Amino acid sequence: MPVVTIHGFQYFGPFQKGKKDQRRALADFIKAIAQQVASIKELGITENEVTVIIADSINEVPDVICFIDGLFEKPERTGEVLEQLASAVGSYMYGYFLHRKLVEVFVRSFNPIQGFFTKGKGGVDGA
Repeated sequence: MPVVTIHGFQYFGPFQKGKKDQRRALADFIKAIAQQVASIKELGITENEVTVIIADSINEVPDVICFIDGLFEKPERTGEVLEQLASAVGSYMYGYFLHRKLVEVFVRSFNPIQGFFTKGKGGVDGA
């Protein structure tokens, strides 16, 4: 199951705690990111299998940095496919964060032999 972690998000003014419309907008953003990941058919992943985390940061850097982790290494997940993934997520975020000077996306594949555990309802083996 891929995990998308986004740093630098909290400085985007519309998403402050306690506002119902802002929480809905944040939920819509998270769903859109999961959809961007799932849109790469070669990954074989649905949007419900994508976890999106908005990381807190004390740094006041005007950049948005995104890491996509937890994608198991598989033959069909070529460099070209992973580049498509980075481009899909990055292009969406760049359009969303136009006022930022930099949006970066890093895709980090994972070999489960390096250590992996999952257990829970609805868990997916071999994400």
